[in-house]
Formats: sequence, structure tokens, C-alpha cells
Amino acid sequence: SFFQLWNRSSEFIKDLLDEIQTLEGLIDSVQGELPSVYHIFLASHAGIIRIILERLIGQERLVELGASCDAERNNKLVIPNTSVSILEIDIGKERPLEEIEVLELTNAEHLDSVNIYGD
Repeated sequence: SFFQLWNRSSEFIKDLLDEIQTLEGLIDSVQGELPSVYHIFLASHAGIIRIILERLIGQERLVELGASCDAERNNKLVIPNTSVSILEIDIGKERPLEEIEVLELTNAEHLDSVNIYGD
């Protein structure tokens, strides 16, 4: 169900943030240099990506950012195959998941130059 998927996804995101903070604590303890940015690549099915984006960003804001919704499918956020979304989460903030910056949203421009047989 939607709620089960969101619970599993949000738990994963929280665990990921906890791991980064633990890593930073370990680096701090040996007085190492902290990276200013962590690049984390996640790949998943469109349904899970849709739930994560809608819950973290909110559908209204996603539409303001240029996302399209499918009126024939209860206004579900459209996630093109192989599309890329880039979110910036500042883990230094007290509530990092409430102030997410969207750098790229469901971008599938990398497919524009692909020639499909028969085109």
C-alpha cells in the first residue's frame, strides 16, 4: 500500500542521514576534513520515486517547479523512465527533510538524442 511504501522509504532516508552523521562524527573524532557535499545515487521504480518526491517536496510545490501530473491517473506525478531528479538536503540543519532544494526534477533530456529503430 501507499503507506507501507512511504514508511519503508522514509525509514531508509532517515537511516541514510543517520549514517552520514555517524560518518561525520567519526571523521571529526580523528580531526579529518569533512566533505562539504555527499553525492548519493539512488535508483528505483517510478512509484517509489513518486511517493518520496510527493511526501518530501509536496505535490503543489512539484507542480510549481514544472512537474507534470497525469489527469487520467488521479493527478499522479509523471515520472518518465530513466529520468533524473536531484535533491539537495542540508544535513547541517536541524530538520533537513523540511528544507529540501530541488536541483533537477524528472529530467529525461538524456533520451532526446537516442535514435529508436523505425524513427
